Amino acid sequence: MGLTFTGTKEMTDAIKQIAEKYPDKVKGGLYRVATSRILKPVQDVRIPVATGNAAASGHVVAYKDRLRVDVVFGGPVGGGGDNTRDASYVVPLHENLDANHSKHGEAKFLENQMNEESGTFRQDLTDECELAGRPTDWGKED
Repeated sequence: MGLTFTGTKEMTDAIKQIAEKYPDKVKGGLYRVATSRILKPVQDVRIPVATGNAAASGHVVAYKDRLRVDVVFGGPVGGGGDNTRDASYVVPLHENLDANHSKHGEAKFLENQMNEESGTFRQDLTDECELAGRPTDWGKED
């Protein structure tokens, strides 16, 4: 599924600027922020719930050789655990603006969370990296 989010360029630029100096800290911080500020709020509040399989299919994918994480929903539930029910219906669930989501959740659940977080993502990432222990020149201009 290809999506474009408002603020994506700003998020990417901010992450790259910090990561040039502190790549390992940023990789770990990026994973933690994606989990706490994107994945968990979508699972707990935004994603529509009938069986719970769509929410359970969510996870964050990190890459060792790249400064990137993906927040993913859909496919087999449980990441290879006991619950292997298919949640490939997540894309239509995300995109269907006409569906009744009055009990729990909303359409565009991942996109809405990304847009909401785009304004604070740089600060969230900075805070997370500081918690991991920061160099003394973290955040200072060159």
